[in-house]
Amino acid sequence: MNETQIRKQLGLVCHFVDSDEKNVLSNKTVQLGSYRSGKHNEESIYGVYQHNVDSLCDKLPSLLGKLGVGCFRMPSDVFPLWDVVPRSLWDNEHFRGKLGSLGNKLTSMGVRLVTHPGQYCVLSSDDERVVTNTVRELENHSTMMDFLEQPVDQRSAINIHIGKKGGESNFIKNFLRLSDNLKRRLTIENCETSGTVSQLLPISACTGVPILFDSHHHSLNPGDMSIDEAICASLKTWTDNIVPVQHVSNSNPEFADSNLQKRRAHSKWIHSVPKEQQDLVKSSHIVLEMEFKGKNLAIDRSFVDGIWQ
Repeated sequence: MNETQIRKQLGLVCHFVDSDEKNVLSNKTVQLGSYRSGKHNEESIYGVYQHNVDSLCDKLPSLLGKLGVGCFRMPSDVFPLWDVVPRSLWDNEHFRGKLGSLGNKLTSMGVRLVTHPGQYCVLSSDDERVVTNTVRELENHSTMMDFLEQPVDQRSAINIHIGKKGGESNFIKNFLRLSDNLKRRLTIENCETSGTVSQLLPISACTGVPILFDSHHHSLNPGDMSIDEAICASLKTWTDNIVPVQHVSNSNPEFADSNLQKRRAHSKWIHSVPKEQQDLVKSSHIVLEMEFKGKNLAIDRSFVDGIWQ
């Protein structure tokens, strides 16, 4: 498989950076505190949303075309505070039309769109307020995928961690509260603190939600599985007609012998990709999201550094 073919099996995460490492997409945000203090009115917030959508529509197709990847993780801050402001500010025909055109353009380019809501999405929580907020946030992400006219299945994966160690029963119970569209898009990811692949398997078996394998998390807590076993088990949870998504990142080399917190941090550059994932990429059996702080620069550099040889 040549470089162009390998790139089509890789995913860029949320941002595209320039040579100064600034985000070319230049998303604007709104802080909750400033909104609640009255510093923003509906008109100004709508303007932020308009800026963010225009930036994606105007820049993303050409940037992704140049990079040559086949997957992009949509940022979760296109509509900041969308769970707080009046829904009509972001859920309207104007933004549906703009994002629909963007989604169709990227689909025609062979780019798959996925998303990964933040750490506060905890379906396994014991706190009803947290669960209610989680359901709303996840449903908003599914609505975003509808705007983008993406498939109602894990090709447009909405990926989450289970969030609370030992919360498997809560997760399964609260999964039933999700809309059918969201259920069909959801994936769950292994994590060193809240669920190894072996711990996620019963959840997947009960709900039908596929396991998105992350090799970095696995390296920090493999549980009772080798990487081969964990990858094999996770792949079996995906349906035959959908190419599974996986993640890769590295610890910073200087923290190799440090505590867990330091080793969890993602490095800027790609130092290695497990052979097991490389083989799956080169056989087109997975899409591999590259979770490195260098973003597109890290992907480009990986070919210069001979990572894929």
